[in-house]
Amino acid sequence: MTIYEIAKEAGVSPSTAARILSGRSQGRAKTRAAVLAAAKRLNYQLNLAAQNLSRGKSMSIGVLVPDIADPFFVEILRGIEKGLHDSAYFPLIGSMHWRLGEARNALDLLLGHRVGGLIVATTHLPSERLYRIAQEIPLLLIGEVVEPIQNRCLAIDNEEAAYQATRYLIDLGHRRIAYISGPPLHWHTAPRLDGYRRALEEAGLELQPELVLAGNYEESSGYHAVKELVRKGIPFSAVFASNDAMAYGARLALFESGLAVPEQVSLVGFDDLPWSSYLIPPLTTVRQPGYEMGLSAARGVLQMLSGQPFQPPRFYGELVVRNSSGQAP
Repeated sequence: MTIYEIAKEAGVSPSTAARILSGRSQGRAKTRAAVLAAAKRLNYQLNLAAQNLSRGKSMSIGVLVPDIADPFFVEILRGIEKGLHDSAYFPLIGSMHWRLGEARNALDLLLGHRVGGLIVATTHLPSERLYRIAQEIPLLLIGEVVEPIQNRCLAIDNEEAAYQATRYLIDLGHRRIAYISGPPLHWHTAPRLDGYRRALEEAGLELQPELVLAGNYEESSGYHAVKELVRKGIPFSAVFASNDAMAYGARLALFESGLAVPEQVSLVGFDDLPWSSYLIPPLTTVRQPGYEMGLSAARGVLQMLSGQPFQPPRFYGELVVRNSSGQAP
């Protein structure tokens, strides 16, 4: 099967068909769809893969996430899948299960498969190595701005978003706000804690160490954090969990402890996962556009593969107020 037969079937010129199938050009949506459909009908896909392998790359985009079971990263993966859906590329996913050693192994494995591009949703990797990879293949980083590759990063301002959420609770009259933090190595942890701390300082409130609890972004850690507060008799009128999953665990612990939400304790999360609006009561949270960032990253990698420049759009955290928060008792 030759490129001329593909072009004839699609009703385009051979050069147009060649550019679209090689990834050098996206073309108009209608033209591109016609070429890809013709290639599929004429069983050209295997030839395309062989052509790219001969150039030292595959028709896959490597995707590295901390945990494929984490609800927030599921949203990112959904966006990436959607962004690649109409292309000739498919996602090749690696998970590092929140461990630095596994992150390096997963990255080596993805690169060993000669991926055409790379989307990284974890900074458990040395920035120097990410910079070197970015010189060789299209690479985009989701979640944090890394110094050597600022123009390849898609992220919100986590400190400002956490500040706004904490400030919101303070404006409701809360003075003892428990904060459930994330694991130390994760990129979200430090800036979100800084935002919480800054809001307290600006309001003239002293940070109480007993109100800052360590979590791991899983539901169980939010549950145990609140249970520990109650067990020790530490007073608090609000809980700010640094992700929605921990807020779900915190909600269960508050229910089991006989503390009504929001009448006795207000509850705020972070991420705005799809089912946060179905919690009882619906969860006040900071919306982080994980799906949109994944979608933009996939399209950005395809854009770079076609030789076009890509300027990452700006993303923002948005406080979504629902029924889990209210005036301090």
